[in-house]
Amino acid sequence: MKRIAYVLFAFLTPLLMSCETNREPEGGFVSSDGLADNDRDGVINQHDLCDNTPRTTTVDENGCRVEQSLDATSDVFFVLFEANSANLSHREQLRLRSRVSAFTGEHVASIEVEPHRADDESDAILRGRAEAVEAFLLSLGVDQALIEVVPDGTISERYQSESEAGNRVNSRVTIRVNHSSSD
Repeated sequence: MKRIAYVLFAFLTPLLMSCETNREPEGGFVSSDGLADNDRDGVINQHDLCDNTPRTTTVDENGCRVEQSLDATSDVFFVLFEANSANLSHREQLRLRSRVSAFTGEHVASIEVEPHRADDESDAILRGRAEAVEAFLLSLGVDQALIEVVPDGTISERYQSESEAGNRVNSRVTIRVNHSSSD
């Protein structure tokens, strides 16, 4: 019986400790890279021109509200990645899943997926990020014929920064959902 208790203790202790250290700080989100996003809109504070946007608001690359109407030409979403990783985090999966209606339906004409990378990241990371986002969109029921992976710089500009934190925001994928005209 003691052996079982030791095995359970050895297995559960790291699991429980990781839950405690991965808790979201009060007042907003700070990634493991230390990039703060207090209003949790997907745009880090350093680049967020519109503070305190409501949590479910669709924002542009500056963190400002994008009107959600089917007459709009397109919506832009950002998916943040850890440095040197193409792993789509659970948090980013939840964010995408919560906005599934933006990626599906008759109003969607096309979806452009644009991977970005920080200065020291490889082409393989860039491709891996695009593939991870595309695979997740497909798992949400998005029609593969609507998805196009576009080159870095097609949808949004690369953030230019001398600082390491400023460069880390380039570890992202931009998704532009183009709407069909309503006429």
